[in-house]
Parts: sequence; structure tokens; C-alpha cells
Amino acid sequence: MGIGYGGSCFPKDAKASHWLSNYYDNEIRIIKAVVEGLKVSMLGLLFKPDMDTLRETPSLDTIPILLDDRAIIKTWDPVAIHHVKEKFDNTLIYCETIERF
Repeated sequence: MGIGYGGSCFPKDAKASHWLSNYYDNEIRIIKAVVEGLKVSMLGLLFKPDMDTLRETPSLDTIPILLDDRAIIKTWDPVAIHHVKEKFDNTLIYCETIERF
């Protein structure tokens, strides 16, 4: 899902289309992927660049919400990665380099 997924109608219409296609035993793979797959990539988890603290960073509020929705979260932040690992343990996917992101 990208930044364009939203609005008041699209999410509910996608879920309704997914349900209806399943009801008629006709899977629409792209809609299934949108409704069932929640994969999120987060680059830079700190409040400010070049800082080594998670204090006041919005990611601390965002990550638990996404995890509650069963999101798979890939992260990359060369400065804060050790702090994030301490806070979220193995619930996130930590990328060691941007190339592997």
C-alpha cells in the first residue's frame, strides 16, 4: 500500500469488493493484496536527523498502531537502529543497509 491508499470510500470499497469476489468464489488478486497485505517501510525513525535519541519521535506512536493492525514493518535508520531494537525487539524487520531495504 502506498500513500494513495485512503480517503473515506476506497478502503471500505476495497474490502467490499474483496468480500464479494470471495462470495462468488472468484479471487481478485490485486484487491486481495491491498486488503490482506499490510507491509510498511520506514526510513529514518528519529525526530531529527543525526540525533541518537528516540525522544519525541513520531515513529514511537506510529509503530504500535501499525503492529496492532498486523503490519509487517521494515526499518532502516543507521543512527537509531540499536534504540529501536531495544524498544521493539524482534517485532520489526531491521535492514542493515539501505541496499537491502
